[in-house]
Amino acid sequence: MRFMITASLVAAMLAGCASTPTQHPITSSATARDGNSMASAVVIQAPDERKGVAAEYQWIADRFPGYKRGGQALLNKDGHFYDTLDITTSSGEHKKFYFDITNFFGKL
Repeated sequence: MRFMITASLVAAMLAGCASTPTQHPITSSATARDGNSMASAVVIQAPDERKGVAAEYQWIADRFPGYKRGGQALLNKDGHFYDTLDITTSSGEHKKFYFDITNFFGKL
């Protein structure tokens, strides 16, 4: 009887320690999502605008360390909302990226 209680307690403790994998807010896709156009916009999945916008800038920072922010614009096409972000890379190259923000747009 004592063994069964101990085994039950250990099983309950282990179940409570199980970790849930952290989901990255950016969706992965089999198709190229390089953000160079609306058709290849990086799709952001986030619970709210604060986390979604942070994910946009993190995506850029991961690929272009030392970049400088430029302009930002909101676009609406075919029922989807997009952010466009202009940057200057650390080597001085100007780039524009498109992010599909439909999932979190308007969620505070």
